Amino acid sequence: MPMLSASLNSLLRTLPRTVEPFEKTGTRRRSVPQGHVACRECAMRALACVKVTHILGDLYRLVVRHLPLRLHQCLNLTPAVVLPTSPASEVAGRGDGLLLLFDRLLDCPALGLLAGTQVSAFLSRLEFLSRAWREEYHADSAMQSAAGGGSVTVIDWLLDSDPSVRWQAMRDLADASADEIAVERARVAREGAGGRLLALQGADGTWGGAAWNRGWDSTMHVLSLLREMGLDPASDPAHRAVGLVRGRVTWQGCGPPECDDNPFFAGEVEPCINGQVAASGAYFGQDVHGIVDRLLGEQLPDGGWNCEAERGSTRSSFNTTICVLDALLEQEHAGAGTPEVTDAHLRGQEYLLECRLFRRKSTGAVVDITWTRFSFPTWWHYDVLRGLDYLRRAGVAPDGRVTEAINLVASKRDADGRWPFETRHPGKMLVETDEGEGRPSRWNTLRALRVLRWYDRA
Repeated sequence: MPMLSASLNSLLRTLPRTVEPFEKTGTRRRSVPQGHVACRECAMRALACVKVTHILGDLYRLVVRHLPLRLHQCLNLTPAVVLPTSPASEVAGRGDGLLLLFDRLLDCPALGLLAGTQVSAFLSRLEFLSRAWREEYHADSAMQSAAGGGSVTVIDWLLDSDPSVRWQAMRDLADASADEIAVERARVAREGAGGRLLALQGADGTWGGAAWNRGWDSTMHVLSLLREMGLDPASDPAHRAVGLVRGRVTWQGCGPPECDDNPFFAGEVEPCINGQVAASGAYFGQDVHGIVDRLLGEQLPDGGWNCEAERGSTRSSFNTTICVLDALLEQEHAGAGTPEVTDAHLRGQEYLLECRLFRRKSTGAVVDITWTRFSFPTWWHYDVLRGLDYLRRAGVAPDGRVTEAINLVASKRDADGRWPFETRHPGKMLVETDEGEGRPSRWNTLRALRVLRWYDRA
């Protein structure tokens, strides 16, 4: 216990003094112990945002008051835990001073000693405050614009983009009105990447001359991308394009011979492919009950799906499972859900949660390190951001099983508050959606920000 006590004191000594020196109690203001007094003016200069003062106040009470008062007897702490002075240049007037504070605390080796003690609630709350600060700081802080030397926020950067990104940022991050969102969403069919994709459809109803291929330019892949872009399924351009697919596209030469005459929305045999077809079909108002019924019959005992099940596999695949879950969710959103569909998707998402979204249930090891690198479009591939965004869309209440995945997402934010495009899956695309690997990605940034918002607002 003395070692734990020393480690905790060492941990607390890493905190710079940039916190509000008073705690409000009703209408009274009660001063804190002399050793805890910090520079309010310094903290205020570092914030420039009233919302963040609440985060600072919570952090102050958490670290300086709540933890020692609650634990000092069992940890043999001295009554006063004094926060030392940090150089003013380290924190004064800079919003990233608090980022440094959180990074020091969360990265401190003493955290390993604290695990499993009464401070678990402290650590959980600290992670929440860190995410809340990073969201406010990065969303509200200015980035230098490459054009003209002006300043733009991350949200401005997302709004200054393709209509498919812009309308979703307006809906999910900027809290725009329904009318403004609808006007912007309508542009997806006429402008930018969505308009270009629709213009590339062949007279035979296909894209790329096929229902499916091993690139990313087939009918199935384009419909999946249009769904991700949010092309309004009730729009005339969507009706025309999907009508051509429904009336003219079959699986001739694109799947097993027995599926050659299948209409496109009847699907073929592999659950990962059928999941993608059914997701787009349900989204665009097509009858995919045949595919969905087949998928329900292919669910494995552990709750997921696997394309290798027909060859004897009894363990689910994250890649296949996420494709099927997208289909079941779209079927429900289209008003065509059944109790069986709901039960299947609940079991499927529980499979993801039991695995903490990227770990083996048996050993806790990371299943595939590539799942920690984010891409868009994901196609049939699974990654952690895709799994979290599915849970968000499904209305799942986040719990501790997603915390590690959330922290992974938060850790990838760059100094400008943006997320990079980390992985491009090899294959031909008809339109580009990002500027290349390693570059800031609007799609990854959009999805990461709304996932963090979903978690922090739960």
